[in-house]
Amino acid sequence: IGEVWDNKGDYDKALNYYEKCLAIQLNALGGEHPSVGDSYFDLAKCYENLYDFKSAIEYYNKGYLIEQKGSFPFQIASCLEHLGDKKEALHFYIQSAEIRKDDPDLGLDATSTIESINNVQRLFKEIDLVEMEKIPEWLKKYIL
Repeated sequence: IGEVWDNKGDYDKALNYYEKCLAIQLNALGGEHPSVGDSYFDLAKCYENLYDFKSAIEYYNKGYLIEQKGSFPFQIASCLEHLGDKKEALHFYIQSAEIRKDDPDLGLDATSTIESINNVQRLFKEIDLVEMEKIPEWLKKYIL
C-alpha cells in the first residue's frame, strides 16, 4: 500500500504504510532480514522525495548495514550532494562503483555501475586533485 501512495506522490501516506510494514517485518523477521533492508530503502527513498535528506541518509545507512548493495551508497551520495557535501558524496559514489563492479549480476558494463563511475568523474572534476589518493586504482583510468 505504501508503494501505491508513493507512486501517487502522497509521500506522507506512503511513509505511514512503510513504517507499519517495517514494524511488522522487524517483529516477524528480525533486524537482519533482506526484506527489512528493502523497507529501509523504501522509507529512505520516500524521505528523499520529501527533501528530508538527513532522514533519507539515516534509513539508507540502516538498509546498507543489512544489504551491501551499491544502490545504498549511491543514494547516500545523492542526498549528500543535495546537502552540499560533495567530498563525502564522492566517497559514497566510489563505494557504490566498487560494489557494483564486483557484483556478479552487474559488473563494469552495467548501466548502474557506469552511472556511479560517471558521478565519480563529475565530482572529482568539481572538487580537486587532492582527492586522487581516495580513488581506487581501477577507477583512476576512468577519471584521467
